Order: sequence, then C-alpha cells, then structure tokens
Amino acid sequence: MTQKREAAALRAGAAAIRLGAAALGALGPMAGSALAYEPGVHEATRTGVTIGAPAGALPPPGVYMNLNYLRYDADVVDKHGDNTGFHDVVASPSAQLMVVPGWQLLGASYGAYIVLPMIYNDTEFEKVAGPCSSPNCTVRDVFGFHNTLFSPINLSWNLGGGWFTSAGFGFYAPNGNVKNARLMLPATAGTGAPGLDYWTFQPSWAASYLDKDWALTAHLYYEFNTKNERSHYTSGDVLYGDFTFLKKVGKWEFGPVAAFIYQTTEDKDPLGIYAGPPYDPIGDRRSQQIALGGMIGYDFGVAKVNLIVTDDVYARNTGSGWQVMTNMSFRLWGPDAPAATPIVRK
Repeated sequence: MTQKREAAALRAGAAAIRLGAAALGALGPMAGSALAYEPGVHEATRTGVTIGAPAGALPPPGVYMNLNYLRYDADVVDKHGDNTGFHDVVASPSAQLMVVPGWQLLGASYGAYIVLPMIYNDTEFEKVAGPCSSPNCTVRDVFGFHNTLFSPINLSWNLGGGWFTSAGFGFYAPNGNVKNARLMLPATAGTGAPGLDYWTFQPSWAASYLDKDWALTAHLYYEFNTKNERSHYTSGDVLYGDFTFLKKVGKWEFGPVAAFIYQTTEDKDPLGIYAGPPYDPIGDRRSQQIALGGMIGYDFGVAKVNLIVTDDVYARNTGSGWQVMTNMSFRLWGPDAPAATPIVRK
C-alpha cells in the first residue's frame, strides 16, 4: 500500500483556486489529497477551496480578478484513519478572471470565469511499511500547471430579503503540465507527468444570505472524472461541500467555516496497472474528509483580502492536516457603480 499512499500524498496538492474573497462570487478549484484519484495524479479541487466566497450571489457587472494562495501540510491516512508514514506539503498559487456582463438569463444574473492554477508539492516518506523497490519510494517534488478550469455558466437569482441562490457548470480541460522535479517521470507513468489527460466536469449549487451584519453561504459541487487516456484509469466521482458563517463589523468580517468531501463511486482500473501490492484494492480507495476552522477578512475598498485556516478533524483514505489559504479580490473594470446592494461582497 506504500506506493498508493505516496500517490495520495502527491495528489494532496493539486491545483486550481476558486475565487474566494469578496468581489468575486464564483466557483473555483484546487486540488486536494483524496485517494479518489489515480496514483500520481492530482485531483482537481482541494477541500474547502470556496470557503469565504458568497457563492450564491454574483457581483455587479464588471471584470474581476481573484488571487489565491494555499498551503496544505498533511499526513496521509488509510481507510481506518491511521497515519501511513507519508508527509505532504503543498503550495498552490492560482489566478481567477471573472466576467459579469450584466446579462439576465432565466431571471438570473449571468457570469463566467476561468482559473489558472499552479502547484508545488513535496512528499516525504517518514516510514515505509514493507519493501518497495520502485523509484516512487523516494522523496518527490512535483510542480507545474494543473488543468485549467473553465466555468462558462454561472447563474444567480436574487430571492429577496438578503437571500440568493446560484447554479453553475464548469470543467477542467486536460491541458495541465505537472512534472516530478527529481525523477521527471515519463509520459507512460499515468497522467502525473507531463500532462493530466482526463476531463473533470463540475456542476454546482449554492445559497447565500447577505446583509450588513452577516454573510452566510452553503456551497455544494460534484465532480465527474473521465477516463485517463494514457492509463485508462477512471478516478471516482466526489461530492464537495463548503460552508461559511461570517459576522460583519465595519470593514471586518470573521467567523467559523467548515468543509467536507465524500467520494461516491469506485475508481476503475481496467488494465490492472494498480491492481496488486503495494496498491490498495480498488474498493478501499474511497475518500472522506471533514475540515473545521475560521476566517477573518478586511475590505480595503479597492480590494478585499481574507485569511482562512482549517484543520482536518476527520479523514479516511486522504490527507489529514492544516490548511492556510489567502485571497485577494478586486474589480479590474466596470461601469459606473450602481446603488450599493448586498451582493457587492461577491
């Protein structure tokens, strides 16, 4: 199981950050450490990456930018929650560009965005249970661009009384280029290098309550993964949930946050590339994770910044550790500002 654990640790850092703070209100991505993904492959979305975003509402018409930085420090655990001896550190900067043209569709505001994620991942094997002659049993540095997230459909309905709801659809295109800095693994080694040859489709739904005192959001999104065209491996589908409960005081906002992931389908390995030891059986690769933490943010007027810290309080077949994430969001261009509304937060 050692190589599988190592692969999980590598995947703990993947890439693409969602909007995050204030002026934006979209969906975003970033990789996590779920064992739902093929060994050596980085999953598309990191647990809790949309925390802090009022994802139920879109901002006023304009062009927006969000800059995100994430650091995740975790130990990889097995299906019982026991430490496998693999330690993983991930650093991931990402940039999101969002356009809200002012159009109305089905009674909702319309917006679209693109996210370009990068990743650096360092994995150390503090102990190796059992023999392993593979080069994967060495310390590994992984870096590069993850698959780009395109989200062409984001609709937000103003329900009145401070309530908003949204629905969206996005996809990760197989254009990533992630390499192992020490081994420079060949293209035959799954999709971990040099590209990520699979698609990920991501429908989403969110609800937000926004007024001068509170900013509350529940955001659910689901990811379907296609077959890896190199190895024919299909990573399991995953349900994500991010929750934000913020109190506003002047230009400050702060409060508790939470997130979870739950893998809903089994991985598929028709060629049996990862069928035997040291890999886990296919049925043992489902991931579960719950993270709790807090957020503090400040609105400078021209830009909004926040800091989010979470701890994985429950983990199975994935990483268990601390995550620190920062967001800075601002408007690049827009028409004359309309009268203030609660959704300026996004």
